[in-house]
Amino acid sequence: MELLSLYSWPGNVRELRNVIERAVILSKGNWIESSHLPPYIRDKDPASSTRVVLTKGMTMADAERELIIRTLEQSGNNKAEAARRLSVDVKTIRNKMKAYRIE
Repeated sequence: MELLSLYSWPGNVRELRNVIERAVILSKGNWIESSHLPPYIRDKDPASSTRVVLTKGMTMADAERELIIRTLEQSGNNKAEAARRLSVDVKTIRNKMKAYRIE
């Protein structure tokens, strides 16, 4: 319960609903445990997974690639959620992932 209350829920009720539905499916029992929650919610230090470090000499493409990777990590590799958080279309995320060779 504490992990759920500490998370900022940028996706509001829809995101909460999706996380709970996923956890219920994964739990296969009567209890939802932290292991049933996505990694971006279980992360004890959210700043570490959301911080994008730009270094001197980094290209715009490198910075964009890093931002996409971090956003995908934070959204549990959910491309639709990452696209929503970045305010772009899902097709754009897929194209960028292909161009930057992001798995």
